[in-house]
Amino acid sequence: MRSGWSWSEIPLPGKWKSGRGAVLVAAVSAVALMLMSGAVPAHAQRGVPMTPDRLDSLTQARTMNLRARDLTLTQVLPSITQQMLYRTRLTPEAPDLPLSVFCSGAKLSQFEHAITTLFGYRLLGRSQGEGMGLVFVPDPEAIAAAGKQRLQGRAAVETGIARAIIWLKQPAALGEIARTRCPAASSLQSDTVRRVFALHAALSGPQRAAVLAGHPTLVPYASLSAASRALLPAGARAPKWLLFYLYTNPWNPGDPLRLAVRAEPGGQTWLSSPPLDLVPAHFPASADTDPAFKTQLTGAPDLEDLDPGEEGPAILEWMADQGKIWIMAEALRPGVVSAEALKKFAASCRGLTLEEGLDRVAAVFGATWQYSDGWVLLKRRSTEGLAAASQSASARAAESGGRG
Repeated sequence: MRSGWSWSEIPLPGKWKSGRGAVLVAAVSAVALMLMSGAVPAHAQRGVPMTPDRLDSLTQARTMNLRARDLTLTQVLPSITQQMLYRTRLTPEAPDLPLSVFCSGAKLSQFEHAITTLFGYRLLGRSQGEGMGLVFVPDPEAIAAAGKQRLQGRAAVETGIARAIIWLKQPAALGEIARTRCPAASSLQSDTVRRVFALHAALSGPQRAAVLAGHPTLVPYASLSAASRALLPAGARAPKWLLFYLYTNPWNPGDPLRLAVRAEPGGQTWLSSPPLDLVPAHFPASADTDPAFKTQLTGAPDLEDLDPGEEGPAILEWMADQGKIWIMAEALRPGVVSAEALKKFAASCRGLTLEEGLDRVAAVFGATWQYSDGWVLLKRRSTEGLAAASQSASARAAESGGRG
């Protein structure tokens, strides 16, 4: 695990201060106080709006230089200088939130903006008493707004399916799309994957809705269009029915959700690639004009001796250094490939623009990113709302196949 922090009276753009074994600055540790507790200390200052100037005055306008890979907020130790000491107190029921932060020359108000946008917490003020603490509190409206920035559940799956259908119409471009934007697009070159997405797209609206709601849908072969029949393997005996359903491997909780089609009788089954891997990495989609995003990536990140969960943050740290940008990320899923494959993936980002590289990293590690007030913020994608439905759908599909 690697982290570092430092404070500076004067911003130092383009330079990083770092050190192994160091800790984040007090502003980050202050987040732990209320991200972990949600309770306001009795002596917290109230009644005065926390403008950016007031926020920055809490730390005498010092700026932050932060480098933290996959730290939980409870691991962050509070310390600024010999003149100021900030304490962190967590309640027993407070949740722990892992994050990664890479920034140089950021003021406290700018750091608070990232925390509010990504997690929905605001800085209330400075508490007094045994030491001092910067008090962050949950803001229901900000939490709701942050939740809307997450691609999740059925909407996320539908977004990925829609993108697959668009890209299937551009077979000659799939190689370039996979290289510069979405590595998972290469899966659309598989006949099996193309078959499943195309057959699903040919269903009626109510049928597609039923499948995504977790209800296996049986379609008679006789009702298929000529185009749909042509998608089935040539030379094989025509089935009587096609069964459409959501699939996850019940023996592997981390297995991503996929679309499945099974021919009956016979039981031959085809699976799509995970639709969630195909959703746009930049969400909400917008054309960012910051010239930093056109920076061409050079060199390669240091990926030696990484702990599980540090794979994505290590590459993000390299990108933050390359583009001189600020990055904050929720905990990303651990790398699903070998260390050697991860190095090859990182090397494949060399020569891309920063924007293209962020798209690829977000796609591979199951996240989407947005640009807000100088920060690149990464938030995980999720299909938690469909997990139970997909498992029960797989079970019902198996039962249907047995009856067939």
